Amino acid sequence: MTNITRSKLLDLTVIDHIKYENSRNGLAKQTRRNLRNIASQFNRYLKANGQRVDADSISEFLAQLQPQQAPPTWNLSRQNLKKVIKNQPGISNNYLKRVIVEEVFSDIKSLRPDKKVVDYLTYPQVLELILGSETTSLIIEFLFKTGCRISELINVRNMDINVDEQVRIKLMGKGSKQRTVFIDQKLYTRIRGQFQGLHYLFENSRHHKLDRSNLYREITNAGERILGRKIHPHLLRHSTANYLLKDCSMSPKFVALYMGHSDPAITQSMYIHDKPGTEVVDLFKVDRGGRVRNRNR
Repeated sequence: MTNITRSKLLDLTVIDHIKYENSRNGLAKQTRRNLRNIASQFNRYLKANGQRVDADSISEFLAQLQPQQAPPTWNLSRQNLKKVIKNQPGISNNYLKRVIVEEVFSDIKSLRPDKKVVDYLTYPQVLELILGSETTSLIIEFLFKTGCRISELINVRNMDINVDEQVRIKLMGKGSKQRTVFIDQKLYTRIRGQFQGLHYLFENSRHHKLDRSNLYREITNAGERILGRKIHPHLLRHSTANYLLKDCSMSPKFVALYMGHSDPAITQSMYIHDKPGTEVVDLFKVDRGGRVRNRNR
């Protein structure tokens, strides 16, 4: 089997220089950490088995990894390993080598995760959470009304906000994708009054950005205290999507754009799980004249 790289192991230093495709922006710290983790695992596998970087070693390593990870995690590991290999010296600027890498990974099919019904809070539960929480009430209300991720919340800058009849907020999401969300002026005024951020909308008393881990813990504690169940910040994002789709009857395209999903199909697969049942019989009523009756009449 032809070696893909000249060296026996992957060069991990390239990870610090990888950027998002079609963008000059560098990768987020967590993304780099994930790339370094999977590349290090692969290097240890190569050393232990006396192999080099080729189609066989890549395929065998991922096959060995598969039972240890859930399908979405394994798919991400597969994608991250490909990204590191494509950015190796001798490959990153070699079109033919990059094509070979693409072909190797195209033969290793991604896994289709089992469809799970995404957990979420109902609108009354969210209201109960907001009204029953003191320290995190505004945080929870902001997360629900914007559908943003916790990382997006703590990075909202005052310069990203435009106050008019409604408050328009620019968010920087995954892959440096920008989108706009909205909140009412009353919520914005209450947030400004409580947090008094100089640079960011949400700051602590020393005017530093809020700590992600502390927020996670506070929201989890609020869920256990008020609702009697364990929740997490991302559950509020799922709750926003479900509220817009099911309570407000907004289209999957509308919700996808507001939530920052790259494709409405993602929104549908995550939140819409309708299955036809016996009620379909009532949809096709036929009268004695042989005509299909409109069930809305």
